Amino acid sequence: MKVSNNYYKTENLSGLIFACPFNNALHTCPYNSLRQIEIDDRINFVENLTYSEIDSFLYYHENCLARRDSLNRKNKVMKENIVYSL
Repeated sequence: MKVSNNYYKTENLSGLIFACPFNNALHTCPYNSLRQIEIDDRINFVENLTYSEIDSFLYYHENCLARRDSLNRKNKVMKENIVYSL
């Protein structure tokens, strides 16, 4: 049985409605409000999204993840430079 790309997108989105991968979601995260409602309601919400809406949610997440990862890398380099300069 071939599994569609949309199945994987829905599965990825489902994980994000429970927790932020960084363990501290930004206050601007669109998932915050979803994380406040009952679990069954979250699942129902995701199941009723259009493919376009799923793509929008995942696009936001992917951009946020990239920005935060880049920032974490820059902070790590800055800390290493401070340690080496001591």
